[in-house]
Parts: sequence; structure tokens; C-alpha cells
Amino acid sequence: MQYNEAKTYLDSFINYEFDLNKVQPNSFKIDRVKDLLALLDNPQNNYKIIHVAGSKGKGSICAITASILKEAGFTVGLYTSPHIYSFLERIRVLDRAETVKRGALFADVINEKDLCDILEDIKPIIEEYCIKKDIDRLSVFEVFTVIALVHFRERKVDLAVLETGLGGRLDATNAVESLVAVIAPISLEHTKILGDNIKDIAREKAAIIKEGTKGVIIAKQEQKALDVIEKRAKEYSIDPLVVGRDIAIELVSQEISGQSFNVTINEGKYLDLKMRLLGKHQAHNAAAAIGVVQALKKFGFAISAEAVYKGIQECFWPGRFEIISEEPMIILDGAHNEASCAILAETAITLLPKKRIVLILGFSKDKDKAAICRQLGKAVNKVVFTKAAHPRSAQITAEELKGYFPDKESFVTSNVEEALSLAKEKAGLNGVILVSGSLFVVSEARKIVGEQK
Repeated sequence: MQYNEAKTYLDSFINYEFDLNKVQPNSFKIDRVKDLLALLDNPQNNYKIIHVAGSKGKGSICAITASILKEAGFTVGLYTSPHIYSFLERIRVLDRAETVKRGALFADVINEKDLCDILEDIKPIIEEYCIKKDIDRLSVFEVFTVIALVHFRERKVDLAVLETGLGGRLDATNAVESLVAVIAPISLEHTKILGDNIKDIAREKAAIIKEGTKGVIIAKQEQKALDVIEKRAKEYSIDPLVVGRDIAIELVSQEISGQSFNVTINEGKYLDLKMRLLGKHQAHNAAAAIGVVQALKKFGFAISAEAVYKGIQECFWPGRFEIISEEPMIILDGAHNEASCAILAETAITLLPKKRIVLILGFSKDKDKAAICRQLGKAVNKVVFTKAAHPRSAQITAEELKGYFPDKESFVTSNVEEALSLAKEKAGLNGVILVSGSLFVVSEARKIVGEQK
């Protein structure tokens, strides 16, 4: 199978990321993934799994955890979504021998040949299974999850860190047993699918805690969510570690060049941890990753303090308050719901005092536009709206935009390149351009700025 054939075959599956309105109550059936994995000799049983669910920060927790484990000398599978440029970025194998290739976002993504070889092997199994079970089409996320788990077996990883795609209970990644489950901060999202309140969403996410799970880490949560998650953990006789209660964080410094903080866990201390990921929420994400370390050490994994320090300091996770240009300063952040935009606004106000900030804003069609604008409006001076090429991207009129930002100068553009050009004009060399609201817009902006350098 050639790479173009592989892409065409993957495109033949249902892609809910293009249109969440296609999701029906019976769209997600976890048994399909379990069946396929069984037909492939259960590749996930060859390594231990850390499973991460949540509404915001789960990708960062995955990346930080994998970075620490790599520095500890383990070979680590990392499965995350969505991607910035290529869907190959979703499947990575981290080890200390990798070096970044010129032009690559990550050095350790699955290569085209490995993807094609795996897909060629599993295609007849998928097709036969779908015929036997009278299934029209699987989702591309289900198939890609299976590819990731097979790839990790073939690369002989020691551990794999898996990020849920949507929810938890019926997510394709929940077809496997995890040694450690992590619940990142929960907020209202995908309410038509997951539920219209925090408790219901928390139940969906907490369902990754199940038979076989031995350790649970809970990030800082609203009390309603925490109660639900702790109840689930106790049903499986697990005493969870909770950030903010069992894992304490003390911020030492926050600068635009990086931050430092202390973490205390079970009377142990990590003092003056340094991180290039910006914002105090990233310190909280790192604390959750340290909770994972604590759990793994309890289960016999050797992870030194040095690995924790270096893993946190070296972790790179694009599109999260990422500075990609200095003159003018251009910052990318994929915040796309009210809670994450509130955190982004707070971070911008803290790190960019007295700076004139021009926001390049985009939305996906299913997002709460008013809530996003209400939060980001606290930190910015001018707004340039744009639309990414992705089919889920929303368009609004100049009048609608003015309604969201009545006290700010605002503009509507037709594409991201036009938005960047206008934002540069409005920001000047001393201003700041902040790109947010949609990871699709962030992805396009990152590519355009990179090509212009």
C-alpha cells in the first residue's frame, strides 16, 4: 500500500471531526474496537497504559507525562488529537535517541511506511469484520486508535499515554485497560453528546476508571465534578491523588520566557521546576503528570527526580500560548471553549501587561461564540475575525462580531492569511497578535508564519 492509497482508505471512514452534527446516540460502540483488537491479538496487552480524559489540558498532561517517561529511559507511545499539520502527529513513539528533523513539528511521529504497512495488514480484518457484523463504516478515529495500539506493540514501547478523543465512556481509547487514569479539568463541552451539566460530563469522562485501573490522578476540578470522579474511583477501591489537595503547587515566577514553580506530593518536594510552556494552568498540568509519576513509582517503575525536572523543562506542545514570532510577537493558543479562553485571557493579562493585543479569532460551528468572546474580550484591544478552511469552521458577519465586542475595533476577513496581514498592520512592531478560538485557525496561522520566515 502506498501513502496516497492509505490516506484514501482512511478518508473512506466516517470523520466526526469534520461534522459533529453527524453524531447520533448509537455512533460510538466501544465493542467494535475491542473486537478488532482481539482479532489483532490485543496489541495493547504488551505495554502499560496511562489514559487521560478531560475537557481542557488533557493533551498537555499527556505530552508532559510522556516527556518525563522518555527522560526516565522508557520508550513511550503517545496518542493525542487533534493534530496541527498532519494526522501522523497523532501517533508518536518517544525515546531519547530521537532528534528533530528540519521542518518537522515532531521527530518521532509514525512514518508513512509504518502506517501503510499496518493499514495493509489490518484492512482485510476490518473489512471482513464490518461485513460479518453488518456495520456500514467505522469512524476514522476508531481505525486510527487501532493503528496506534498496533504501532506501539511493533515499536516495543514500555508504556503508552492515550488521550481520549471525545468523552470517555464510549471513546475508542476506552477499549483498553489502563494502569493509571487521569482526569483533566472538566467544563461544559459537546453538551449535545456528553450532557448539559458538569455532573453528566464528569460521569462520561470518569468512565475511563474501570476494572484493571490501579491509580487515579484528578486535576483541579469544580466540586461537582470532583465528587463524581472520586465516587467512581472508590467504586474500584482506588484512593485518587487530587491536584490542589494531595498535590500542592506554588508558583515561583511567571515570565514570557518561561515559568518556575514548586510541587509537593506525599511529603516529597520538587523545588524550582522550570517549564517553557506558559500559564499557571500548565504548572497544574505538570503537577498532574507528577501525580502519574508517583503512581507509576508505586507500581515499580523507576523514575528519577532528574527525569521529572528535565521532562517538564524540555516538553514542547505546540499551539498552547506558543510564541512563533518576535517582531511582531505572534502567539498561538488553541483555546476553544469558555473555560480555556478564560485561562488564556488571564495568562495574557499576566504575561503581557500594558501590551496592545490584536486578537485573530476563529470558531468552530458547534462552539459557544458569545462565551468565547466574553472571556477573550477581557485581554485584547482589537479583533480580527477569520475562517479556517476546515469544514467545521464558522463564518460570522461584521455586525455579529461587533455585537460580541461592542467596545472594540473589529474586522472580518475571509481567510487566515488576510487576517494575519491586517493584524500585523493594526499591532505594529510593538504590539502582540494573539491567534485563538480554534485549533484549525491556529494550525493555518502557524504554517503561514513559518513559510514567511
